[in-house]
Amino acid sequence: MIIQTGMRTDIPAFYSEWFLNRIKEGYVLVRNPYNPSQVTRYSLLPNVVDLIAFCTKNPAPMLSHMDALEPYGQYWFVTITPYGRDVEPNVPDKEKVMVLGVDIGAYDTCGHLCKYCYANTNADLVKENMRKHDPESPFLLGGNMPGDVIHEAKQKSWIDGQMRLEI
Repeated sequence: MIIQTGMRTDIPAFYSEWFLNRIKEGYVLVRNPYNPSQVTRYSLLPNVVDLIAFCTKNPAPMLSHMDALEPYGQYWFVTITPYGRDVEPNVPDKEKVMVLGVDIGAYDTCGHLCKYCYANTNADLVKENMRKHDPESPFLLGGNMPGDVIHEAKQKSWIDGQMRLEI
């Protein structure tokens, strides 16, 4: 089962302590938004949960707790927008949210060709780019080009590996 945490609210940004308590307890109760008396209990045990999908504008509150999430497959979707404080008053600056993760994809490469997609600008270009894909290449499209300057990314793991005694 895939547990989704971000379609109704930003759990990593605002409710990380609650979510970690739910992980420790091994379950969560969810009220039906259209029938409040109907409640569903979902197990959060790693043998049942294949993946936890996190959708957030601010993953920082969860990053120091990555060790608790280690038994789970994870998917993090971090939304970064160009808006200022007048539109998003409590969202961290986009420059700060961007070191935290990276996207290894490329624009104009998604073969779904959804009409609303921001990542594809031209269906013919998508088809052309897909032909350039080589599964053996370290690049999604093509390979090394003359003049390429490759630098090592500055990366940091958020899992500290420190054992803690629960008192």
